[in-house]
Amino acid sequence: MADYDRITKASKKARAIAGLAAGLTVPEVAEFSGYSERTIYRRLKDQEFMTLVRDSRREMVAQVVGRLTEASLEAVDTLRDLLNARSEQVRRGAARDLLTSTPKWIEAVDLADQVRELMEMLGISEDL
Repeated sequence: MADYDRITKASKKARAIAGLAAGLTVPEVAEFSGYSERTIYRRLKDQEFMTLVRDSRREMVAQVVGRLTEASLEAVDTLRDLLNARSEQVRRGAARDLLTSTPKWIEAVDLADQVRELMEMLGISEDL
C-alpha cells in the first residue's frame, strides 16, 4: 500500500508541476493535480519545486520552438512553390513574404550567436 501512496503523491506533484508550467491558475492547478489550493500556494514558495516548474516550462518551450521550426520549414517550401504559381499576384505575394521575412530570420540568428558568444565570454552555461 505504501508504494501506491508514493506513486499517487508523485503523480499529484507531476501534475501540479505540469499545470503551473503550462500557465494554469492556482485553482486550475489544484483541480488538475488533486492538491488543495493552499498546498499549491505553499509549493509556489518552495524553491526546489519552482525549479522543477521552470525546468518543465523550459522543456515545453523547447518543444514549441522545435514544432515552429518544422512548420517554418514547410511554410518556406510553400512560399517557394508559390513563386512558380500562374497568378502574378500570388507570385508577387510569395516573393514579398520571403523578402520581408528573411532579414528578420537573419537578425534572429545573428542575435542568438551574439548572446551565445557573450555567455561563453562570461562563463555562463546555456542550460540556464
